[in-house]
Amino acid sequence: NWDVRGCSSARAAMRCCAQSVGCGEPRQWRLTAGLVVAALTCAALWEAPPPPQARQKASVRQDASAAARPNIVFILADDFGYGDAGVHGSDLPTLAVDAFCAAGTRLGRYYVQPVCTPTRASLMTGRHVIHTGQYIPTGYPSASRLNLTYTLLPGYLKRLGYETHMVGKWHLGGSQRAELPTRRGFDSFLGFLAGAQDYYEHVSGRFAGAGRDGVWAERGGYDFWDGTRPALEYKGQYSPHVLTRRAVEVVRSYGRRGGGTAPFFLYVAHQLSHDPWEAPEEAVHSDACRGIPVASPRRVYCGMVAELDASVRAITGAVEEAGLRPRTLVVFSSDNGGHSGLFDMHANALFTADFPQSNAPLRGGKGTVFEGGVRVLGCLQGPGVRPGAVWDGYFHVTDWLFTLLHAVDGAAALRDEPVPFAPGDGMSVWAALTTLAPSPRRWILHEAHAAHGDPATNGMAYTSGDLKLLQASMNMWYNPLWIPAMDLQPERRVAASPVQCPDNTPASVPSCVRGWCLYNVTADPCEREDLASARPEDVRRLEAELAQYRAAAVPLAPHGECRATVDRDFVVQLCTP
Repeated sequence: NWDVRGCSSARAAMRCCAQSVGCGEPRQWRLTAGLVVAALTCAALWEAPPPPQARQKASVRQDASAAARPNIVFILADDFGYGDAGVHGSDLPTLAVDAFCAAGTRLGRYYVQPVCTPTRASLMTGRHVIHTGQYIPTGYPSASRLNLTYTLLPGYLKRLGYETHMVGKWHLGGSQRAELPTRRGFDSFLGFLAGAQDYYEHVSGRFAGAGRDGVWAERGGYDFWDGTRPALEYKGQYSPHVLTRRAVEVVRSYGRRGGGTAPFFLYVAHQLSHDPWEAPEEAVHSDACRGIPVASPRRVYCGMVAELDASVRAITGAVEEAGLRPRTLVVFSSDNGGHSGLFDMHANALFTADFPQSNAPLRGGKGTVFEGGVRVLGCLQGPGVRPGAVWDGYFHVTDWLFTLLHAVDGAAALRDEPVPFAPGDGMSVWAALTTLAPSPRRWILHEAHAAHGDPATNGMAYTSGDLKLLQASMNMWYNPLWIPAMDLQPERRVAASPVQCPDNTPASVPSCVRGWCLYNVTADPCEREDLASARPEDVRRLEAELAQYRAAAVPLAPHGECRATVDRDFVVQLCTP
């Protein structure tokens, strides 16, 4: 009963399968007589065999030269809530994002990790956080980093002849040169290393040091880089404008080259719409935001979303103007849900006023394994992608690496990978996505840990088919009360959300902290009705499947040898181990 989309626990068979497709369902990890044969067959496949016409197209393109491969532009928003996109019913100014999604394929069941570093690590490696140990955001300064032995997405693409560029937020290590984007596969980098910074002054984290006046202080360090050089010339400039200009320049440079040149990969990782809440006055007071009260925290946030939308318009417009659209794949994604508020366990109080994002109508938000934390907007356009379509198959952020490599005939890049992929890692869904067929992925591993209730993590959750098993974590992000997702002006919503939840909120909803909750996320995507007590056999079945992932889950990633410091001007300085 071996399904070639899965992987064996036998090392040789698993390595063979994982390097070609990622890994399948835990109940398939038993070694049987026919398993090795199936796993060897698996090495030649990306997923379940595509329809005959898809196989024919793939065979025609296998010998394509590097120049014939499509370019890739990947735009990643930060903390952009499910309910903040117009395509999901929001009144915020997302016309460019909405138009982009409408002209391409929107991912209806798209999942990421609950917070920023884990999603970025999963995107870049194709590996689940249970294997990378990247469960929580990397602080700054910090010696925490993504394992240096992993090959990242730009590294795989360079094996295929791509030129690779990044602008924006890295957040995968920023203390040593070996951790920087230009040492992890990117040819160029303009942006910052930490998880967030002042949008104008570009200071990040909390550093202790003596300034030029000799006074010891603790404050943020200047963290804006061009390659490996602190780029002081951008101080005072709104970072989204700087990053968008560079992204547009990269696209235009390839347009000027004409055909027959190497393809490019451009990764645009915005800080928008992460705090601090900062936007230019003209955006905050634009016609698009004028209907939101000035005193509302959502007013400035509206300006930030307008800037994100303007960036998407500029970058996709540059692709069009350069004549690159027919041979460029463009992706838009958020890294996790927006904030749903903080809960102070000591004061027993819930705070939401400072967090203007909306995940409506989903429950929870950033830092939780509820749908509002992990289900986000994802859309793509380009060669092979259906225009004006919605694909409701399961898609996890770890799948991007395998899916994009499949899209560009890049299976060869995965050969001889020194660190084998393992069960729980990504898989290609390209053939299913482009033909609107059922997804080969029938499950989503949201997060798993060897021990229950680890306060440093986001909880545990596992979705199989319609059912989702969940146990929340009482960390600083977590809102243990069920409240409607923040939507400050529901009367201004311009369209219905594609997610519709029955109006059956019970008087008491479990927090899911001290035990398992079970939800049917197809019929009840807002996770209002806990089915655990009514369906104990399903709880046991899903818990048994999840247990195999928990057994393989590594602890938090170990730190590197040293931490970044600052000079007398509080400019970040990389360390030498």
